Amino acid sequence: MTGIDLGLQDLLVTDKSERVGKPRHTAKDAARLARAQRRLSKKKFGSANCARAHQKVAKLHAKISDCRQDNLHKLSRRLINENQVICVESLKVKNMIRTPSLSKAIADAGWGEFVRYLHS
Repeated sequence: MTGIDLGLQDLLVTDKSERVGKPRHTAKDAARLARAQRRLSKKKFGSANCARAHQKVAKLHAKISDCRQDNLHKLSRRLINENQVICVESLKVKNMIRTPSLSKAIADAGWGEFVRYLHS
């Protein structure tokens, strides 16, 4: 049996003081994403160049999402394999993301997806 505390400094801390750092997927690709979005904003709406630029932005968003999901899946799988019972604090992630100062960090950590993985 293990207890899990989700946090912003570390993705999670178990009751055995094992700390798992958050990988910061959005922060790693933030510069590339910002550049692609700036280039998209300069394109004429409806043109072929706009469609290509939009596809580049969409690919970057998909890459970030896939990396985050892969990491969370591997972590949750490891926790489930090592422990028979897992206790996670109940969080209203949807309401916490509404807080402007914390929303980007919470979304980047993937709390909502991680809690969903453990409950299913």
